[in-house]
Amino acid sequence: MPFLTPSATLDELHPPRSVFAPRSAMDRVQWVHVDPFRLDTGTGVLIALMGDMPLICHENTATPPILEFFRNAGLEPARLLSTYRDEVESVARAREHIARGYRLAYIYPPPRELSADADLVVPVSLYGTLNDKASLDSYVGSEHLPVHRVFPVDCLDEAASFLGGEAVFVKGCHAGASGAGADIRYCPDVASRADALAWLQSRASELTGVRVERALDIPSCWCMNIAVVDTGVRYLGAATQLFSSPGRQTGSRIDPDDLPPDAVIRLAMRIGECARQQGYRGVAGFDIGTTRGGDPYVFDLNFRLAASTAQILLHDAAVARVGARVSCSFNELVHGPIEAALARVAPFARDGRFVPTRLYDATPLSGNYSVVTGFVVGGAIEAADRVERDLRASLGALLPG
Repeated sequence: MPFLTPSATLDELHPPRSVFAPRSAMDRVQWVHVDPFRLDTGTGVLIALMGDMPLICHENTATPPILEFFRNAGLEPARLLSTYRDEVESVARAREHIARGYRLAYIYPPPRELSADADLVVPVSLYGTLNDKASLDSYVGSEHLPVHRVFPVDCLDEAASFLGGEAVFVKGCHAGASGAGADIRYCPDVASRADALAWLQSRASELTGVRVERALDIPSCWCMNIAVVDTGVRYLGAATQLFSSPGRQTGSRIDPDDLPPDAVIRLAMRIGECARQQGYRGVAGFDIGTTRGGDPYVFDLNFRLAASTAQILLHDAAVARVGARVSCSFNELVHGPIEAALARVAPFARDGRFVPTRLYDATPLSGNYSVVTGFVVGGAIEAADRVERDLRASLGALLPG
């Protein structure tokens, strides 16, 4: 396939002398990952979008067959690639770059031994504050927030009666990032709210508060991707969020017939500018939706690379290459070494219907599962859905039962 030119690469979106070092530690991602091997899979999520920015990633995201697969799909893997085998090696690779004058950019905070402010693009303390749901009011005007209240963890009895018996979202507030709704519970009634509060009470030591907000009727919600650079804020694009249930995101779709209005883009840019003035640099993804009347509301601020970032940066080139319009995310665990899965996925990548963004070869730590992540494209939503179904059918018995 002809090579894809992304709308931006990571070196353009970070300060000079930055290295992407996304390997975190379990105590840093307690609201995101439950499987330790995912700390390693995530290091390869932007391997084809680095430009001239160095990348430190797990060796099983950059095996020779994986790198060859990316190139055959029309993607150029990171040119400045440094791999590691385990956490000790990942720390050593990071320190090597620090010694050469680089600062670490990350998705989730690095291991504690790499947390000196001078060595990081974004200090961990600032990252924690920006990503804390208790901080939303500091960056978003009340007119763009659902009716809500943040309760101290020792006052959750009051949270049980706030907004009466209305449907609400109960959200855990903590200094740091979360993902895919791991710290959110949709509560349509009193009983479900009591269950959610009891669940959060059991983790009270990890929380800065509990946010209870009115559940709104939001037909469209987007992950708004921006880049915060020294000179200002750059809008990168948006992906419609797909949910299996309220608050539980399962994927992302980009459809030219379902793009955010200008008011939502301006709102995202204003939030980014507030963070820029505090010292944040890098990519961020904000969850913003509109009511049926078109009023924009902000539900979460993720000051980190988002699951949709790679799709957003590659969408325009990918759909133009094959005359499509719509892209939809794809993510699957597959049994066994990745070569078998790549052989089945290859026809879809060769004709441009599937664009890989992250590939991970199985290890004992992953339970002998490999990971295939990317997005499919089609002329319309229905066409993209057909490609997704065909791709899963091709993987067949490799998929978990």
